[in-house]
Amino acid sequence: MPNYVEETADLFEQLLQLERRGHGDTDAAMHRLSARHRLPKRLLWSLRYRTPKTLPWDFVEDLKAAYAATCRAQAERLLRQADKLGAAGGLNADRLGQVRALAARHQAQVQPSEPSQ
Repeated sequence: MPNYVEETADLFEQLLQLERRGHGDTDAAMHRLSARHRLPKRLLWSLRYRTPKTLPWDFVEDLKAAYAATCRAQAERLLRQADKLGAAGGLNADRLGQVRALAARHQAQVQPSEPSQ
């Protein structure tokens, strides 16, 4: 099995963990991921239950994009919660600065780099 298939399966497991709402929600979580990110459900099922020997490269790229979008949404959610907590006085300025720096660093990593000319 090629290394990229194993890496893609690991990435999918992480994405599934983020989407899962609790015990017994695996199939529903796969369906939500398939619908939200337009990923073929049969390939998601294969990654979960019977790892294929190869995968279409466009699927691998789409799954990576879905993972990046999910991480970006979580970082934005964390920043909004920290801002609310800071405004309410429940988070000191140092901690709020740390959260903002972490969100900025994550945003810089997720942003696609500009092509060289």
